[in-house]
Amino acid sequence: MRINLVRIFCVGLCVWLGGCGLYDDSYKPSVLLEKKINQTRKSQIIRRGKTEVVAIATYLNNVDSRIYRDGREYFFVEIFSELEIPLRESLHFRLSGDAEFIWIREVEKSEMEGILSVYNRWGRGFLIAFDEISYQQKKDMILNLEIENVGEMEFNFSYKVYEMQL
Repeated sequence: MRINLVRIFCVGLCVWLGGCGLYDDSYKPSVLLEKKINQTRKSQIIRRGKTEVVAIATYLNNVDSRIYRDGREYFFVEIFSELEIPLRESLHFRLSGDAEFIWIREVEKSEMEGILSVYNRWGRGFLIAFDEISYQQKKDMILNLEIENVGEMEFNFSYKVYEMQL
């Protein structure tokens, strides 16, 4: 009887320790949310003292590189505007000044969850893809958005590389 209890305890301990080693916390909601916040920038267009458009852009490759990779740079852009314009047709994106987007797709409300979600119900979300850029270009990465007949805004995703000092 005593040997069986020791065996059960040992098997249970092995299963518990083995399960902890397999647990990948990079998909915990709080970790994804922190990554999303870290990779999100906000900009706006103000004309005649009135905010015309507010946009929030998230660089998805650094949020979830398991999904957003395959030789492309992915952004999720949420746009809030009361303007009566055909929004999708009016958007022109460039990455780091000259790279034009490959494709853009409006994300339907029914598709929005997790990373691809808008901050409020009036926002419209767009998934944008660019060709992959080099590591050096990523250090100075700026996403430009021009909305025809409205204005232009930029989202600065650049970062400083610190030299290692011993």
